[in-house]
Amino acid sequence: MAVVGLGYWGPNLLRVLVERTDVDVRWMCDSDAARLERLARRYPGVSATVDLDDVLEDPEVDGVLLATPVFSHYELARRCLEADKHTLVEKPLAASGAEALALTSLAAERGVKLMCGHTFLYS
Repeated sequence: MAVVGLGYWGPNLLRVLVERTDVDVRWMCDSDAARLERLARRYPGVSATVDLDDVLEDPEVDGVLLATPVFSHYELARRCLEADKHTLVEKPLAASGAEALALTSLAAERGVKLMCGHTFLYS
């Protein structure tokens, strides 16, 4: 697994995944190098990067959890799906209904799962 976006909610997702014995968290990714460095010290077994391509090019990564600003959801989720990664996007799934429909169509076309995270529903 990989967690992309380590601002408000991403560190919670990262913590929960790292604590699970049945999940291998391979990457954490954020555009803020200082934030990434701080979390990398807390989770030294998880590779850290500011480049989403590092995550998407890793064949060992099955799924990506996106916890980024809403304006970035469509583009980042699209890239993850196109890389054949199962993708969970924190709510809302996208900034518009058209973007959400495009993502669900792409996921179906690629044969990967796309989910929208809802606080306390899946935790």
